[in-house]
Amino acid sequence: MSEISKYEAYKKKMQGLCDEHNLIFKFTKNTYPVTLTIKPTDPDDAQLTLLPDMNDKEISPDAFLMFEFKDGDITYKTSKEFVISETLFNKIKNLFKNMHSCWMQHFFRDIIERELLAPGAMPEIDESDADDTDIALPEGAEPIEEFVDDIPDDYITEAKQIVRMENKASTSLLMRRLNVDEEKAEQIMEALEIMGVVGPYNDGESREVLPYDEPDDSEDGADNE
Repeated sequence: MSEISKYEAYKKKMQGLCDEHNLIFKFTKNTYPVTLTIKPTDPDDAQLTLLPDMNDKEISPDAFLMFEFKDGDITYKTSKEFVISETLFNKIKNLFKNMHSCWMQHFFRDIIERELLAPGAMPEIDESDADDTDIALPEGAEPIEEFVDDIPDDYITEAKQIVRMENKASTSLLMRRLNVDEEKAEQIMEALEIMGVVGPYNDGESREVLPYDEPDDSEDGADNE
C-alpha cells in the first residue's frame, strides 16, 4: 500500500471518529508545521457529548483543539471551552501522528521522483553536529509503524477467521471473541482494514467484510495425487 493510500485510510478513520463525536477536522499540510484542528460541528451538540460536567455553560462556536508536529514533537493547544475525554484525545492524537507520517513520506517521494528540487538544493545534515545517542521519542508517543507490525500474528489470524465466519466486523465482536479491551480491538480492526479484510469505518455500524479468494481444496487434493 502506498503512502498516500495509507494517508487516505487514516483520514477516513479520522472522519469517522469526528462524525461519531459531532466534530469536524482540518488537516493543514501546505504550511510548516503541519497542523490538525478539531472543532465542534454544533456548539449545542458539543456541549452534550464533550462537556458532560459543564452543561450549564455556553460553548463558543470558536472552541477548538489544535495539534501540530514540529521539531519531532507533537504539541497541542486548546480553548478553555473545548474539553474531551482522554481516550478520545489520544485517538485523535495518534491518528494525526500517522496521517502526518504518511503525508510527509508521500510529499518527499513526490518531490524526489518528479525532480522538483534544484541541483544542490537537497538539505544536508552536518554529521559533526549529530548526536550518536539513541533518539528518544516524545512522551506518550509510539513508533510510527504499520498496525500489522504492532499486533501478534495469532491475533490477526484469529480476527480474520472470526469476521469472515460471522460475515460482520465490529470492535465489540473482537472484544468478546478475542477477550481483549476496546483499544486493542480497535487496533486489530485497523490492521484488518489496512490488510484489505474489512472496509472503512461505517459511522458506528459493523464494517463490511470484504470478499476474498478462498483456497480451492479440490485443486490442492489434485496436486497431492
